[in-house]
Amino acid sequence: MSWKISTIVPRILRIAQVESREIKDVVSVTSEAVEPALERYSRDHFREKTKDYSTTSDNKKIFDLPSDFDLRFSAIMGIELPVGDNPPKMLEKKQYRIYKNDLVTPQLFLVDTAIAVNQTFRLWYSVNQEITTIPAQHKQAFAYLAAAELCEAIDAGLIRLQSSTLETDTQSGATRASSWARKADRFMKKYVRVVGPIPEEEVQAACVDTDVSTLFAGTRARVYRRP
Repeated sequence: MSWKISTIVPRILRIAQVESREIKDVVSVTSEAVEPALERYSRDHFREKTKDYSTTSDNKKIFDLPSDFDLRFSAIMGIELPVGDNPPKMLEKKQYRIYKNDLVTPQLFLVDTAIAVNQTFRLWYSVNQEITTIPAQHKQAFAYLAAAELCEAIDAGLIRLQSSTLETDTQSGATRASSWARKADRFMKKYVRVVGPIPEEEVQAACVDTDVSTLFAGTRARVYRRP
């Protein structure tokens, strides 16, 4: 069965022990749980794609990045030039970078290498995961990750519950909040045991001429205790 938002949301609610009638808006579950979970999962387990380039202009150095290359999440994994050699020949990292300024859309800039007429090179790059691209062996772990995000959102007050059936009215707000934080921590540990965070050295290797804070700018920060 293919995964869709309509099928993953009920699973997330079951894991977090929240009834659907208690959540004000299912859109909130998508924006505050599923989408942040996809961003986190993509950092830990990105998708790799390729795009081939050629040119009719001699000595060309600047090329448009693929349409699905997102500066917030994507990274250049390597450039193969020429295409088809065995073993493949890859450019050194110092030979390319992402060129960006306020006036143009970010582009691929070949620093010490120019492409001759009719010559082809292959760009290897990472993109975000989507609900439909999560492998079967990671689906339950992703559901735990999204449940952790949901509990964090409830803890932070980003998602309001319509009733207090999960907590007694005598409990203080701080106690209720801490219970959601503990749930988030527990679910995150279940996720990490299966998927695990990507090693820091691999993240650094994936980032070409940028740093991680820039690459992932705009994502909502999450800090969890390591299991």
